[in-house]
Amino acid sequence: MGILNNWFAVLLVVFGLGFVIFIHELGHFLLAKWNGVKVEKFAIGFDIYNLKLFSRKFGETTYVLGALPLGGYVKMLGEDQTGTSNSGPPISDPRAYPNKPVGARMAIISAGVVMNIIFGMLCFAYIYMRGKLEVPPVIGAVMAGAPAYDCGLQAGDKILAINDRPIQKFSDIQQSIIFNSKGQPLKLSVERSGEPNPLSLTVTPRLKAGGKYQTIGVVPASDLVLAKSSPFLAPAGMQIQGEDVLKSIKGGGTITAAGPVGGALQEMNTRQQLDALFSKSPDVPLEVSVRPPDGSSEKSAKFVLPPVQFMDLGLRLGAGPVMSVQAGSPADRAGLRVGDKITAVDGNADYDPIRLPDLAYSQAVANQPVQLQVERGSNAGTTETLTLNPRPARSWVEGNIGDEPLDVVALGFAMEVGPKVVSVESEGAAARAGIKAGDVLHSVTLNLPDFGPGDDEDTPKSLKFVLDGKPAGQEIAGSYASVFDELQRLPLSPVKIQVAGSEAELILNPTPVTGWFHPQRGLQFVTLTRRLAPQSVPMALKLAWSDTVENASQVYYMIRGLVQRTLSKDSVGGPVKIAKMAYDTARIGQDAYVPFLGMLSINLAVVNFLPIPPLDGGQLLFLICEKVRGRPVPEKYAGPVMIAGLVFILLLFVFVNLNDLMSVFG
Repeated sequence: MGILNNWFAVLLVVFGLGFVIFIHELGHFLLAKWNGVKVEKFAIGFDIYNLKLFSRKFGETTYVLGALPLGGYVKMLGEDQTGTSNSGPPISDPRAYPNKPVGARMAIISAGVVMNIIFGMLCFAYIYMRGKLEVPPVIGAVMAGAPAYDCGLQAGDKILAINDRPIQKFSDIQQSIIFNSKGQPLKLSVERSGEPNPLSLTVTPRLKAGGKYQTIGVVPASDLVLAKSSPFLAPAGMQIQGEDVLKSIKGGGTITAAGPVGGALQEMNTRQQLDALFSKSPDVPLEVSVRPPDGSSEKSAKFVLPPVQFMDLGLRLGAGPVMSVQAGSPADRAGLRVGDKITAVDGNADYDPIRLPDLAYSQAVANQPVQLQVERGSNAGTTETLTLNPRPARSWVEGNIGDEPLDVVALGFAMEVGPKVVSVESEGAAARAGIKAGDVLHSVTLNLPDFGPGDDEDTPKSLKFVLDGKPAGQEIAGSYASVFDELQRLPLSPVKIQVAGSEAELILNPTPVTGWFHPQRGLQFVTLTRRLAPQSVPMALKLAWSDTVENASQVYYMIRGLVQRTLSKDSVGGPVKIAKMAYDTARIGQDAYVPFLGMLSINLAVVNFLPIPPLDGGQLLFLICEKVRGRPVPEKYAGPVMIAGLVFILLLFVFVNLNDLMSVFG
């Protein structure tokens, strides 16, 4: 079934991309016919060197399906004698393109763009009429050290507006950030649980080294719907009531209630509620009720989730400097600063930084302060003791990503960990592998799970974090906090570690830590979505027009971002990236694929209307000049401009294709 779905997605891609091009050329064709111009050829794809898949003449027009599927064209009589390329004597035929009034030629040139805009708008309207599936503007996690973290944004916050512009969906947040002017702060209106009025926060997006887009470091919220790799990767000995029910809900089941075993289950409406329960009771069995994907409450199953121990490699890394302090947090109020180094916690200089987040949470539950002895980055050698009153917010719930530092959520700061080994457990995995104090970890490779036959992820893969040095190829820059967090999310499997100065890869088998329990218990969830109610035709068209204007504006914002270097060149896509995006969205379904075609159609329209010969916009520019002057632009001016435009388009085509190939095979 998976293979059939893949081939069906490929067919959808071929048809969809071809149809977007067809719509554009159809606009030129219809307006040419409307204005009495003789159309000699209507081609989808290019028939270079006479390579074509189909060619048939009907009436006066030859219809061609070219072998090179990178565009299309409409060839009109005398089109090459319009004042931009006067080859041969003028054609006297009144049906020749250059013999038509300037207004008619403007309409013909503009028709392709207009058709693409109409088609894109209809794609958006169709989804609104059907009932659009959207990701709400709710924050699921904030990356430690990112701009959103610094400004005080928290998981569970809902963005109501950006710069006083109302926000309806998470993609609105992303677009506002990606296309924001360089260095320009954004004003956020934020709804937060427990706060009677919206909060006003200010954040400035930034482009990370090696990144493609500006970011503030947020990801969308998760739902209570279990992902494919759930239920329950890690817990061994889980008690399940009914194996047949388990099979029916595996991947897609929804947690509806949870609570202590033997007690009343509390109704769960959000991931924040479930996370709060898991955080408060990580060391006791919990019972959850799961509704199957078909929504039948009669078949709901109850599961007992045992506590899940943290997995460790038997080594301790050194505490690095404070990388970020969250605005309004206990750390901020106590005066902790970026660059400070924590030398002792509650008087203990031999503390494990990885355990600090849970220690701080325990102190918050016990209503006790945490004392940090810090060495100021600006005054090495001198220490100061700070007293922090922690908040009851547990780490390891949101997860760490890539090179994200260790987030001590209860205290509201992030710190660097490692990669230098401070000590190893005498009987631990690291000691057995030969790692010793003083070693520096260069890279850690984790094995990703095999999801089994029939799934696109059925080939075992690995995830390699480079902790010391610059990553290359498929490797990613990482922090030990992210490695440690990822270790908890994967099935029990060997880990490969490379120590700096050695080519050997050491094999370590993670082991459970007695008395230390992970709050998430191995569960994985899908992104939170909501389906809007189907809209009436007028309202769907109104919303679709708004989306059309927004998509058209994004082309300008992208050009500005490339000039200001707030967007990486890797954000520019050519045919390969477009085909891949089309394939990915086609596999998801029409809720993703139809809007993608609409977006692509709008982008094609805007790009084609740029004032660059030989694009439609460049030809329209010549016609405007002809209208103003009362005669065509002289060849001595038009020729060089046309050649320059062709060279530019050719160079751009080579650039985007090389960029695509490097992103795929680099």
